[in-house]
Amino acid sequence: VSLIGSQTQSISEAIERAREASQIATYGLPKADFSQDWKERWTREIAQALENERFRLVYQPIANLAGHPQSYYEVFLRMQDEFGTDILPTEFLLAAEEGGFSNQIDRWVIDQAIHVLAEQESAGHDPTFFIKLFPASIDDPQLGLFLMQRISNSGANPKRVAIQLTQTAVTMRLPQTLKLCEYLKANDIQVVIEHYGGQPDSEEILTKLPVDFVKIDGSLVTDINQNLEH
Repeated sequence: VSLIGSQTQSISEAIERAREASQIATYGLPKADFSQDWKERWTREIAQALENERFRLVYQPIANLAGHPQSYYEVFLRMQDEFGTDILPTEFLLAAEEGGFSNQIDRWVIDQAIHVLAEQESAGHDPTFFIKLFPASIDDPQLGLFLMQRISNSGANPKRVAIQLTQTAVTMRLPQTLKLCEYLKANDIQVVIEHYGGQPDSEEILTKLPVDFVKIDGSLVTDINQNLEH
Protein backbone atom coordinates (compact mmCIF):
# COMPACT_ATOMS: atom_id res chain seq x y z
CA VAL A 1 0.00 0.00 0.00
CA SER A 2 1.44 3.37 -1.00
CA LEU A 3 0.13 6.71 0.20
CA ILE A 4 -0.99 8.60 -2.94
CA GLY A 5 -3.49 11.41 -2.61
CA SER A 6 -4.14 15.05 -3.31
CA GLN A 7 -0.71 16.04 -1.96
CA THR A 8 1.11 13.82 -4.45
CA GLN A 9 2.79 16.33 -6.75
CA SER A 10 3.43 14.29 -9.90
CA ILE A 11 3.30 10.91 -11.60
CA SER A 12 7.01 10.45 -10.91
CA GLU A 13 6.43 10.97 -7.18
CA ALA A 14 3.61 8.43 -7.24
CA ILE A 15 5.90 5.91 -8.95
CA GLU A 16 8.66 6.60 -6.41
CA ARG A 17 6.26 6.02 -3.51
CA ALA A 18 5.13 2.76 -5.06
CA ARG A 19 8.77 1.70 -5.51
CA GLU A 20 9.57 2.43 -1.87
CA ALA A 21 6.46 0.56 -0.71
CA SER A 22 7.50 -2.42 -2.83
CA GLN A 23 11.00 -2.42 -1.33
CA ILE A 24 9.57 -2.26 2.19
CA ALA A 25 7.17 -5.13 1.52
CA THR A 26 9.98 -7.24 0.03
CA TYR A 27 12.94 -6.43 2.27
CA GLY A 28 11.36 -5.01 5.44
CA LEU A 29 11.41 -1.54 6.94
CA PRO A 30 13.69 0.98 5.22
CA LYS A 31 17.03 1.95 6.75
CA ALA A 32 19.12 5.09 6.69
CA ASP A 33 19.75 4.85 2.93
CA PHE A 34 16.24 6.04 2.16
CA SER A 35 15.98 9.68 1.17
CA GLN A 36 15.50 12.60 3.49
CA ASP A 37 12.46 13.39 1.37
CA TRP A 38 10.96 10.03 2.37
CA LYS A 39 11.43 10.84 6.06
CA GLU A 40 10.08 14.37 5.78
CA ARG A 41 7.07 13.27 3.76
CA TRP A 42 6.07 10.57 6.23
CA THR A 43 6.76 12.77 9.23
CA ARG A 44 4.31 15.27 7.79
CA GLU A 45 1.72 12.59 6.95
CA ILE A 46 1.91 10.99 10.41
CA ALA A 47 1.58 14.35 12.17
CA GLN A 48 -1.51 15.11 10.10
CA ALA A 49 -2.96 11.66 10.77
CA LEU A 50 -2.58 12.17 14.52
CA GLU A 51 -4.07 15.65 14.36
CA ASN A 52 -7.03 14.55 12.24
CA GLU A 53 -7.57 11.18 13.97
CA ARG A 54 -6.76 9.14 10.88
CA PHE A 55 -5.62 6.07 12.76
CA ARG A 56 -7.71 3.01 13.50
CA LEU A 57 -7.25 -0.38 15.14
CA VAL A 58 -8.04 -3.84 13.84
CA TYR A 59 -8.34 -6.92 16.03
CA GLN A 60 -7.07 -10.26 14.77
CA PRO A 61 -8.13 -13.42 16.62
CA ILE A 62 -5.33 -15.65 17.88
CA ALA A 63 -6.20 -19.31 17.35
CA ASN A 64 -6.10 -21.49 20.46
CA LEU A 65 -5.12 -25.00 19.40
CA ALA A 66 -5.50 -26.34 22.95
CA GLY A 67 -9.23 -25.70 22.94
CA HIS A 68 -9.13 -23.19 25.81
CA PRO A 69 -12.34 -21.12 25.90
CA GLN A 70 -10.52 -17.82 26.48
CA SER A 71 -10.43 -15.56 23.40
CA TYR A 72 -7.30 -13.64 22.44
CA TYR A 73 -6.90 -10.83 19.94
CA GLU A 74 -3.82 -9.09 18.61
CA VAL A 75 -4.28 -5.36 18.17
CA PHE A 76 -2.96 -3.95 14.88
CA LEU A 77 -2.57 -0.32 13.86
CA ARG A 78 -3.67 1.18 10.55
CA MET A 79 -3.15 4.72 9.31
CA GLN A 80 -5.58 6.14 6.77
CA ASP A 81 -4.98 8.58 3.96
CA GLU A 82 -7.27 11.54 3.31
CA PHE A 83 -9.64 9.26 1.39
CA GLY A 84 -9.96 6.74 4.22
CA THR A 85 -7.76 4.12 2.56
CA ASP A 86 -5.77 1.98 4.99
CA ILE A 87 -1.98 2.24 5.02
CA LEU A 88 -0.16 -0.77 6.45
CA PRO A 89 2.34 -0.24 9.29
CA THR A 90 5.24 -1.51 7.17
CA GLU A 91 5.08 1.73 5.22
CA PHE A 92 5.08 4.25 8.08
CA LEU A 93 6.35 2.67 11.31
CA LEU A 94 10.02 3.42 10.79
CA ALA A 95 9.23 7.04 9.95
CA ALA A 96 7.11 7.20 13.10
CA GLU A 97 10.06 5.99 15.16
CA GLU A 98 12.57 8.31 13.55
CA GLY A 99 10.17 11.24 13.73
CA GLY A 100 9.64 10.83 17.49
CA PHE A 101 6.00 9.73 17.29
CA SER A 102 6.43 6.36 19.00
CA ASN A 103 5.15 7.32 22.41
CA GLN A 104 2.29 9.44 21.10
CA ILE A 105 1.07 6.63 18.84
CA ASP A 106 1.42 3.99 21.55
CA ARG A 107 -0.61 6.07 23.98
CA TRP A 108 -3.30 6.53 21.33
CA VAL A 109 -3.36 2.77 20.71
CA ILE A 110 -3.57 2.03 24.44
CA ASP A 111 -6.37 4.55 24.94
CA GLN A 112 -8.45 3.19 22.06
CA ALA A 113 -7.82 -0.49 22.79
CA ILE A 114 -8.70 -0.18 26.48
CA HIS A 115 -11.90 1.67 25.56
CA VAL A 116 -12.92 -1.15 23.21
CA LEU A 117 -11.97 -3.78 25.80
CA ALA A 118 -14.21 -2.12 28.39
CA GLU A 119 -17.07 -2.03 25.88
CA GLN A 120 -16.61 -5.74 25.13
CA GLU A 121 -16.63 -6.60 28.82
CA SER A 122 -19.78 -4.55 29.36
CA ALA A 123 -21.41 -6.57 26.59
CA GLY A 124 -20.61 -9.81 28.40
CA HIS A 125 -17.44 -10.79 26.51
CA ASP A 126 -14.01 -11.38 28.01
CA PRO A 127 -11.34 -11.07 25.30
CA THR A 128 -7.67 -10.54 26.04
CA PHE A 129 -5.97 -7.89 23.89
CA PHE A 130 -2.32 -8.19 22.90
CA ILE A 131 -1.13 -4.57 22.55
CA LYS A 132 2.22 -3.96 20.86
CA LEU A 133 4.62 -1.23 21.95
CA PHE A 134 7.25 0.63 19.99
CA PRO A 135 10.74 -0.10 21.36
CA ALA A 136 11.17 3.56 22.37
CA SER A 137 8.09 3.42 24.60
CA ILE A 138 9.93 1.06 26.92
CA ASP A 139 12.06 4.06 27.89
CA ASP A 140 9.00 6.06 29.00
CA PRO A 141 8.86 5.85 32.82
CA GLN A 142 5.25 7.12 32.82
CA LEU A 143 3.84 4.62 30.31
CA GLY A 144 2.85 2.02 32.90
CA LEU A 145 1.03 4.65 34.95
CA PHE A 146 -0.71 5.95 31.83
CA LEU A 147 -1.89 2.42 31.03
CA MET A 148 -3.20 1.83 34.54
CA GLN A 149 -5.02 5.16 34.55
CA ARG A 150 -6.80 4.25 31.32
CA ILE A 151 -7.73 0.83 32.69
CA SER A 152 -8.99 2.32 35.95
CA ASN A 153 -11.00 5.05 34.22
CA SER A 154 -12.61 2.61 31.79
CA GLY A 155 -13.38 -0.12 34.29
CA ALA A 156 -11.63 -2.73 32.13
CA ASN A 157 -10.11 -5.82 33.70
CA PRO A 158 -6.29 -5.45 33.72
CA LYS A 159 -5.95 -9.24 33.48
CA ARG A 160 -7.37 -8.96 29.94
CA VAL A 161 -4.51 -6.71 28.83
CA ALA A 162 -1.25 -8.15 27.49
CA ILE A 163 1.60 -5.83 26.55
CA GLN A 164 3.64 -7.19 23.67
CA LEU A 165 7.36 -6.46 23.20
CA THR A 166 9.80 -7.73 20.59
CA GLN A 167 12.80 -9.74 21.73
CA THR A 168 15.10 -7.28 19.96
CA ALA A 169 13.64 -4.32 21.84
CA VAL A 170 13.88 -6.20 25.13
CA THR A 171 17.51 -7.14 24.52
CA MET A 172 18.50 -3.55 23.76
CA ARG A 173 16.65 -2.19 26.81
CA LEU A 174 16.76 -4.98 29.36
CA PRO A 175 16.94 -2.86 32.57
CA GLN A 176 14.09 -0.60 31.41
CA THR A 177 12.08 -3.64 30.26
CA LEU A 178 12.51 -5.35 33.61
CA LYS A 179 11.25 -2.28 35.45
CA LEU A 180 8.25 -1.97 33.11
CA CYS A 181 7.40 -5.66 33.36
CA GLU A 182 7.57 -5.64 37.14
CA TYR A 183 5.15 -2.73 37.20
CA LEU A 184 2.81 -4.45 34.74
CA LYS A 185 2.80 -7.73 36.66
CA ALA A 186 2.22 -5.93 39.97
CA ASN A 187 -0.96 -4.55 38.40
CA ASP A 188 -2.16 -7.88 36.92
CA ILE A 189 -1.21 -6.98 33.34
CA GLN A 190 0.27 -9.76 31.22
CA VAL A 191 3.56 -9.63 29.31
CA VAL A 192 4.21 -11.05 25.85
CA ILE A 193 7.56 -11.48 24.07
CA GLU A 194 7.29 -11.80 20.29
CA HIS A 195 9.82 -12.91 17.68
CA TYR A 196 11.28 -15.09 20.42
CA GLY A 197 14.13 -17.46 19.66
CA GLY A 198 15.67 -15.60 16.76
CA GLN A 199 18.64 -14.41 18.85
CA PRO A 200 21.22 -16.26 20.98
CA ASP A 201 20.16 -14.62 24.26
CA SER A 202 16.61 -16.01 24.16
CA GLU A 203 16.81 -18.29 27.19
CA GLU A 204 18.42 -15.58 29.30
CA ILE A 205 15.47 -13.25 28.67
CA LEU A 206 12.97 -15.78 30.00
CA THR A 207 14.98 -16.23 33.19
CA LYS A 208 15.02 -12.48 33.86
CA LEU A 209 11.55 -11.33 32.80
CA PRO A 210 8.11 -12.32 34.16
CA VAL A 211 6.71 -13.43 30.80
CA ASP A 212 3.19 -14.84 30.36
CA PHE A 213 3.25 -15.59 26.63
CA VAL A 214 5.99 -16.24 24.10
CA LYS A 215 5.44 -15.88 20.35
CA ILE A 216 8.02 -17.90 18.44
CA ASP A 217 10.06 -16.19 15.73
CA GLY A 218 8.91 -17.20 12.26
CA SER A 219 12.40 -18.37 11.29
CA LEU A 220 12.06 -21.27 13.75
CA VAL A 221 8.88 -22.70 12.25
CA THR A 222 9.28 -22.24 8.50
CA ASP A 223 10.75 -25.73 8.05
CA ILE A 224 9.54 -27.32 11.26
CA ASN A 225 8.57 -30.57 9.52
CA GLN A 226 12.09 -31.15 8.15
CA ASN A 227 14.43 -29.43 10.63
CA LEU A 228 15.00 -31.67 13.67
CA GLU A 229 16.58 -28.80 15.66
CA HIS A 230 13.33 -26.85 15.45
